[in-house]
Amino acid sequence: MNHLLRNITNIFSQITKVIFVITVALAPINSSFAKEKSYYELQSEIVYNFIEYVSWGQTSFETNKVKNLCIMEDNPVIPYLHNLLESKNEKHIMVIRKHENDYLEDCHILFVNDNYDGYLSRLLARVKGKPVLTFGNVKNFAESGGIVQFRLRNNRVEFIVNTKEMRSSQVRISDFILSVSETVN
Repeated sequence: MNHLLRNITNIFSQITKVIFVITVALAPINSSFAKEKSYYELQSEIVYNFIEYVSWGQTSFETNKVKNLCIMEDNPVIPYLHNLLESKNEKHIMVIRKHENDYLEDCHILFVNDNYDGYLSRLLARVKGKPVLTFGNVKNFAESGGIVQFRLRNNRVEFIVNTKEMRSSQVRISDFILSVSETVN
């Protein structure tokens, strides 16, 4: 009976996350909603929920219960992400602040904001082909070799996924997420 209840709870949790992703990706952000949640707060929620739909294949990352979410130093999403993880009592995601020359290969997820636009190609080259999911809100992030780009367009948050980089990194994003995302190669 306890096992059945746990399965039902897990299914409900997955359905809730799918509804959240669909709502954020497809629903317009009206002005009252935008006042309640900033763009960076939305990004922190998307990153948090997105992780549930990612696998790292046959790497040691897949067996690691704690995922290292590395964020380049001056990203305004950091306080929102810390607040979100604290409110969820999340113990399986560790936020690590990184600087340009820091070791990045210990990251499961690397989040880059537009402060790093000039360094983007160097950052992405350092994790290219490694099992690191790269996120960014930099214009042309996906076209520049990042895996997942967020953008605000027509009052909607959209995902752009670079499927070629996703495949070469050994990172897998669920088919459902890919179906609601724009893809580039």
